[in-house]
Order: sequence, then C-alpha cells, then structure tokens
Amino acid sequence: NRLQKIHVQLDDGDRRTLAYFQLTSPQYHALLHLHNAEQQGLTITQVADRLICTRGNATRLIKRLEGQGLVQIQGDESDRRVVRVTLTEEGANIFVIAHEAHLSSIKERFMALSDIDAHQLAALTKKLVDLLDWNLHG
Repeated sequence: NRLQKIHVQLDDGDRRTLAYFQLTSPQYHALLHLHNAEQQGLTITQVADRLICTRGNATRLIKRLEGQGLVQIQGDESDRRVVRVTLTEEGANIFVIAHEAHLSSIKERFMALSDIDAHQLAALTKKLVDLLDWNLHG
C-alpha cells in the first residue's frame, strides 16, 4: 500500500508540474528517452520497451507528440521497414525546460529528507528496481 500511495502522490506532483508545458507524464518520459537517444532517435518498439507499454500505446503517444510538433517520424535509412522517432528542435527545447521544472519539483518534494535519509532511499529504491528488473527479465 505504501508504494502505491507514493506512486500516486509522485504522479500527481508530476502531473501538476508537467501540465504547465502541456505534457502528460508518459509524454514527458517519451521525450526524456528520445533526448537520451540523441540524433539517432528510437524506434516505436524501443519507445514502448522504455515506457513499459504496448507498441500500440507507444504509437498513439508518438503520434500525439508529432501533432504537437515535438517529435518527427521518419524512415530508417538503413532499413526502410523501420521508422525512427527523433525530437524536433521545439521538442528538444520544451524537454529541457520541462526537465528543469520536473527536477526542481522533485527536489522540493524531497527537501525535508536529510542527506543520510536521501542516500538510504536512493540505495533502497535502486535495489528494489534491480530486483524487479531481474524478476521481469530473468
């Protein structure tokens, strides 16, 4: 129950912060992964894998971002069957500003933690993520 409550509260804070940029949390995270992929971009399948969603959901999400002018979809030069998604200049600019606001919001929500508590929380959540990833991927 505690992890679910934490998730809901963090998601609510993220939603309020990202609404200013007219982004949902999944859209922001898609932009984050595309930003990290840099120039080569990602395929729809890679976006789906990183967001832990279906390919269909990822396609709809990317189409909405394309409609907002934040991403572009183009054929892969080496394999015509594959499409690649990359950030547009506007998408990159929006992401940088939204990312700074998102990080600031997170810092504000966790500022009451002591340095020791923050380090312990980071270590325990990393351990939990690693454990869950191992259980998911073997």
